[in-house]
Amino acid sequence: MINNNIITAIDIGSDKVCTIVAEQSENSFNILGYSSVPSLGMHKGLIKESDLVSSSVSQSISQIENQLGIKIESAYIGITGPDIKFKTKIDKMDSVAKTGVITSNDLKANTDNIIIDQKNDYLLHMITLSYIVDGIAGIKNPLGMHTEDLQVDNYVITADKEQAIKMHEIINKIGINIDKLIFTPLGNILSTLTDFEKDNGTILIDIGKGTTDIVVVKNNTIVCNDFIPVGGYQFTNDICVTYNTNYDVAEKIKLRCGNAELFGISHSEEIDLDTNDDSLLKISRREVCQLIRERSTELARLVKFKLTNHNIEDISEMSVVLTGGAAQLPGINSIFRQSLGSKTRLGFPKNRNDLKEGLNKPEFSASLGLLLWGLDNSEINSDNSDVMDSKDNYNTRNKTYQFINQIKTLLPMQPISSKLGRVLWK
Repeated sequence: MINNNIITAIDIGSDKVCTIVAEQSENSFNILGYSSVPSLGMHKGLIKESDLVSSSVSQSISQIENQLGIKIESAYIGITGPDIKFKTKIDKMDSVAKTGVITSNDLKANTDNIIIDQKNDYLLHMITLSYIVDGIAGIKNPLGMHTEDLQVDNYVITADKEQAIKMHEIINKIGINIDKLIFTPLGNILSTLTDFEKDNGTILIDIGKGTTDIVVVKNNTIVCNDFIPVGGYQFTNDICVTYNTNYDVAEKIKLRCGNAELFGISHSEEIDLDTNDDSLLKISRREVCQLIRERSTELARLVKFKLTNHNIEDISEMSVVLTGGAAQLPGINSIFRQSLGSKTRLGFPKNRNDLKEGLNKPEFSASLGLLLWGLDNSEINSDNSDVMDSKDNYNTRNKTYQFINQIKTLLPMQPISSKLGRVLWK
């Protein structure tokens, strides 16, 4: 059964592949179901073994297709990693000189001015920040103004072209078209941050299995983004190395007994642990928690270092929102609050009480955000053109321009029109 109102989002992380399917109507939508399977072939946000990634994605899609009795034709796909680049650039728009009056076509022609490294980079998003008219900067909407000197200030997000090509090949091999590759942290912004947080300044930290993504939002604008190749895997690996045990055993110990805060944990409390030499070892729970505390403190220090490098000087005045699977470790909130000096909370998906059971957790915030992105931009043409064709790749279509114009300042959301809370842009 093919339903043109079906929207699918696929979040391919280092820990899991999550596929969410929703059906949209004119003013609302309904989540039909989701599947989450272990992710293979991904390492620190990068595709390392395409066949394994393809197998994981295929398994997730097959599960949801069998569950719902539908055929998935296309999907919005999240992408992140250490090679994502962010750049602010000012370009002169020569087209306006034809008439002397700025028209909507002139503004749409903004995309033709994008110049990036076509050999290495793949354009994900172009966010128009403002325009410069006759040397006057900071103009948000110059439509109808008279000038022959128009410049545009763009915020450009690009991915590594090789990774983007691999992602296209993997998804297309499964028989699915890519509606759009989306910078995954944008999904987290949509699904977790409140209007107040986006306006007053928030540091969004997504701690996944192998990576930690950092996005700073202030005055409804993305201020900076960064990436740390450290995540929940390192927390578990510390236990593996220290006690000579395998990953699965260490992961269970971390989830069952781990805490980044030592207060209230007795020195005498012990844990049974199976080692790699088939012996049973009694270890101190407090020592395990000390490992987790040290790793949490180090991660918070790295985040602060990154923020300082981006000249974020008012860290303590911002809110911190932690999301992602590893963010749920007890006590990690406290560590980040102490290190950054900021009010800190765990980033659950909005309206989580109305979500399907299992989806209302921080590890699904990005997945749900990708779905929200797709639901409000499903009219955009599919991004299934040959990514080797630089012209098709780098010249964004008009409807995509319209979306970028909407998201450029992360406009406050309108009242929700469904249980989950669809993003309705102004």
